[in-house]
Amino acid sequence: MSFSYEYFFVNKGKTRDEHLSINNEIWLDVGGYIEEGTFDHHNCEKGYISTVDVLTHEIDLVEQTMQKLDPSQTVRIYLHINPDVDALFATYYLKFFLENGREAFEKRFVTSNLGQIITKYVNDIDSGRRKNIEGATLYNLVCHLDADSVKSYLNVTNQIELSNKMMEEALGWIEYAVNSVEANPRFNLYDWNLPFDEEDTIANKIVESVGREGKYNYERDKKEGRLVIKDISIWTKDGTIETVKAAIWKEIPLSPSSAYIYARNEGAVVTFVPHNDYGNYAARVSINPNISHAVDKYSLMEVAEIYEQIEQIHDRKQLSAIGTLRRDYSRPRGDDRSRIFLDRPFSMSADPWYVSDKGDMVDAPGSGSLIPIDVMIEILENITKMVKKTYIVYFELTSKIKPQTEVTTKKKTQESLPAWTKDMKKILSETGDSIYPLVIAEIDASLISHNYDILDAYFMSISDGAYVDAKDRNVFRLDYRTHLYVNQANAVLFIATSNETSNIMQMNGLLDWTTDETVRNSSIVDMFAKILYQREKFKELGRFLGSFKENEKKIKKKNEELIELLAKAQADECIDSQVELDAFAFLYEALHVPELRESVKETMTMVSEYSKERVYANLNFLSLITIPFILISTLFQVGLIKFEPLLDLQETYIPVAIPWIVSLAVIVLITMILYFARRKK
Repeated sequence: MSFSYEYFFVNKGKTRDEHLSINNEIWLDVGGYIEEGTFDHHNCEKGYISTVDVLTHEIDLVEQTMQKLDPSQTVRIYLHINPDVDALFATYYLKFFLENGREAFEKRFVTSNLGQIITKYVNDIDSGRRKNIEGATLYNLVCHLDADSVKSYLNVTNQIELSNKMMEEALGWIEYAVNSVEANPRFNLYDWNLPFDEEDTIANKIVESVGREGKYNYERDKKEGRLVIKDISIWTKDGTIETVKAAIWKEIPLSPSSAYIYARNEGAVVTFVPHNDYGNYAARVSINPNISHAVDKYSLMEVAEIYEQIEQIHDRKQLSAIGTLRRDYSRPRGDDRSRIFLDRPFSMSADPWYVSDKGDMVDAPGSGSLIPIDVMIEILENITKMVKKTYIVYFELTSKIKPQTEVTTKKKTQESLPAWTKDMKKILSETGDSIYPLVIAEIDASLISHNYDILDAYFMSISDGAYVDAKDRNVFRLDYRTHLYVNQANAVLFIATSNETSNIMQMNGLLDWTTDETVRNSSIVDMFAKILYQREKFKELGRFLGSFKENEKKIKKKNEELIELLAKAQADECIDSQVELDAFAFLYEALHVPELRESVKETMTMVSEYSKERVYANLNFLSLITIPFILISTLFQVGLIKFEPLLDLQETYIPVAIPWIVSLAVIVLITMILYFARRKK
């Protein structure tokens, strides 16, 4: 079957939008998942190492895709920008399948020795192993067609034409290499130099620019200060710390596509390379796969977590400044199909910092990064700086007495901040509802320099997951080294100290952590105890008012409690130190005590007024009943009603009682009417 093709390049990590049909589009090595029309091994749960690996195992899916293509229309193939060996070989495989059918494809690339050789080569190169940029190696040729010094020789200006021309050149070289290996399986694809005509200006230019110029530019980067080779400490996957050689570029290398390879060849375990591959400033950090067991031993996962949190902080700053966010926070990357990107903080964005499954490579979001390069480097160089000391103060919540406090010391050495964060979140999640924990952590000051975003990222993560969800008004910053984060469930106090920094001076007398007892007696702990007591007392009053029933005696008692509580609260706020005043006011707001107080006061006032109305109404009712009696008494006094004998029966008199009886009947009738009317109301 014959097809025509067009090629389009999209940002790395881009997820293909949901689609109802193939629509004559096929996505390779990008798209975010594996289904008809999309073949991307990244974040795949089946363990495929490369997209070539996917195509040789998902034969049925490839065939179903082919059946839904319209040969009369151009097939649009989407790859990521700067397509690598995997993307290019996957394109070659796909085209062979479409043009020769399933049986021929399986025979040549699935069941043959040739297929095994190519798959191993692609998997190695895609993992960063054995990249040879000396001479006309296959890797050197196909992966450097996008170099600016090469593009001009392609003699096209239109972007689609340029993409098609680059793919035509690359696929031609791959075809030559595959045929050569098929003819002689002992060919060394890694180091073998493809023969090319001297008139092949593109191949000549790649060999010249990437080989000769690349090495020269690498040395220039070192001499001119763009590149620093130094030892840094990183974490191993088993939780220990090791010092390794790192190559750190402070700005984009003169030869960005090959510089890191020269550093790896010189033994660098970690490379940090700024780039603008996505049109915006970014950086890529990776572990050298050519060093035996390095990828299995070291992890950059913690670096990726910090970068993503800091990215969210800068995104929020941009929102405040210009009213828009850089990234889409409506769904996670991979549209619920990925793994690591379903976990916080990565799950907050459709375009997070990328981290490989093994944690050996970290790359900026596809939209670029807002984090300054010097901050990225600072984080990388200080990733092993640890939590020195941790106290947890547990407040037992009760409205009966001042909350009891229990102080425990978390004893664990050599713990990174991300590991400490995970451990602390687990501890906090297991704390009961009747306990309010205050976490006090001393952090190595070298981690933050003069940038407090890192502290924000961590305590926001502990308390509310990702920074983008956290509330800035819950943060109290004494200075860039000392931050307190408070929400309704817990509080976290981060203090960054160096050997020269005195905690007591830094906290302005709010905290002394010399011993558990001094922690318990510190001002900040006393503040929490007082305010938590007030909060619980106001909650209790609120619950009483919520289930209020007529009882004037209880109302009077609760009013007395409220007056006493308000007086105590006013006394608690009488602090001389401005720092303590600021801290007290912040805690009061963060724990929502003012709202509780005003709500209780307003409701209590309403209940009290209602109670008074009931008393006045009852008094008025009694007064109303006595009016007829007062009237009769008055009539007797003025002589209008007299008791005189009606008949004289010897010594027995029958009084003239008719007016009295009539008046009494009227009084009874009026009283009954008023009583039942009032009762009905």
